[in-house]
Amino acid sequence: MLALAGRSVDATYRLVYEVAAGEGPPDRVEVSQRPPRRRIDVVAADGTADATITDGEATWQCRLEGSWRCAELGDPAVSAALDQAVVDALSDALLAGAEDYEFTVEERVVLGEPARCLRTALRPEARGQAGLGGLGELCLAADGAILAVDTPTGTLRAVEHSPDVADDAFELPAPPDT
Repeated sequence: MLALAGRSVDATYRLVYEVAAGEGPPDRVEVSQRPPRRRIDVVAADGTADATITDGEATWQCRLEGSWRCAELGDPAVSAALDQAVVDALSDALLAGAEDYEFTVEERVVLGEPARCLRTALRPEARGQAGLGGLGELCLAADGAILAVDTPTGTLRAVEHSPDVADDAFELPAPPDT
């Protein structure tokens, strides 16, 4: 599973997620990636949006509140949602939780495509320990892209996944502030 997750660092794809945490309508997250270029847009239910765009040389942060405004942040941001540091941290967390959780990996169809899903379930003898959630799931596409995450505190579900990324996906929505 971790090797599959690592594939996403170099993969080209476009993903659209719905993110639900608690009550209210879900936020939308759009990820376009063609390394070293990457764009992540977070669109809130109220219509405001934030975009982080990198071209491998610099990173910009843009905000939509009526109209777009962009500012350069400097050096490129983290390489991907599952860069090596994140995969290593996930591996460490899984090892640390091995006594408290049962782990299963299953092949499923998610969003109409084959996926591998890691499912965690709290062992009965570990119930009641502070900070431990009951069930969790992480589903990855063949290219390593995250298709679904379910945790006790929220969900992230891909509603679109494509290996095609539009050429203009990495253009800034407004000129950078000077």
